[in-house]
Amino acid sequence: MSNEYIGKYIRFTPTTIEIMDELIQNKPGIKNYAEAVRYALLSLSTNQNDENKEDLTRKLNAMSKNIDLLTEMIAGGFHEQGVKAIGNIDETYIYQDAKRNVENKIQRSTTIRTNVKRSNVIPSEPIPEVKEEVKQEKPKAFNWPI
Repeated sequence: MSNEYIGKYIRFTPTTIEIMDELIQNKPGIKNYAEAVRYALLSLSTNQNDENKEDLTRKLNAMSKNIDLLTEMIAGGFHEQGVKAIGNIDETYIYQDAKRNVENKIQRSTTIRTNVKRSNVIPSEPIPEVKEEVKQEKPKAFNWPI
């Protein structure tokens, strides 16, 4: 950063001067109008960042709600199909297929350049489908660990 100072002239209205004087009196470390303007600008940018954080928090909460809803729908679908217990979920065909599909969607959405002729899919080996008989019991609740 350069040590040069650039002189700019700013005209303050009487209301702005009152606000600057109040900042100089109430905030330690602010001794003149230049520091008061700097403080006001920095606090303004911090407020904008807080608004962005609030928007992101709102979006994350909405996504979390949708994920919970989808989880409950899946649990209900498994119940309708007669699947009572899954066992180790990492080894199931359903989980591996869903994981691959989600990773491919994320890869496509984060890629800046897309090729219309060829989709941006992560090449992967097909997942072998393993069918195992699962002992079925009466469901106690739908909050299975996933």
